[in-house]
Amino acid sequence: MIIESDASRLGWGANCGDISMGGRWSEEELSLHINYLELLAGSFAIKSLTSDKVCYSILLRMDNISAVQYINRLGGTGS
Repeated sequence: MIIESDASRLGWGANCGDISMGGRWSEEELSLHINYLELLAGSFAIKSLTSDKVCYSILLRMDNISAVQYINRLGGTGS
C-alpha cells in the first residue's frame, strides 16, 4: 500500500490510489509546528486507510525531510 500525505498551515491531505482524504486543522492543531503537522497528516491517513484491516505493508511518502527522518529513526533523539 502506497500512501502519499502532505500538510500545510490550513490542513492536510492524503491519497492512496483512487482514494483521497483530508481535512482542516483544529484551532489547537494550528498552534503546532509544521513538522508535527506533517506527522499528524501521515498518521491520520494511515488510520483512515487501515482501520478495517489487520496487517499491511505500507510505504508512506512525505515531502518533509524532518518528518521522514523521525519515522525512519522510529522517534526522536534519545538522551
